[in-house]
Amino acid sequence: MELTKNQKIILYILLAAIVATAIWKYVAKNKKATTIADNKPAEETVEKAKAVEAPSVFPLRKGKKGKEVAQLQAWLLKKHGVNMPSVVRGTWEDITEEIVKKVLNKNTVSKEYYLKTGMNTIKV
Repeated sequence: MELTKNQKIILYILLAAIVATAIWKYVAKNKKATTIADNKPAEETVEKAKAVEAPSVFPLRKGKKGKEVAQLQAWLLKKHGVNMPSVVRGTWEDITEEIVKKVLNKNTVSKEYYLKTGMNTIKV
């Protein structure tokens, strides 16, 4: 029995698909993922990205701004009943410094203290 031209084409396509699938599985099993940009293992690229994180806002001190400062201000209001004349704005100004010195006996707030006291859980 001889195959027709269309049957031969279909047979070749199926054979090519089988070979391509086998190659793809082999490569996937035996090769680590790489990034296109630098052809380095993806895990290495992710580790480098973690190492180049944004500078830390800690320790919190006069002149600092951001969510963490707003959480500190809200924490002072909630936990210590501190009546801050200004709105919780997320900027460490003179009034924040005065209150932190009075309530916490500190000039700065470290990341460890911030986390230990739960300031990070305050919603602002």
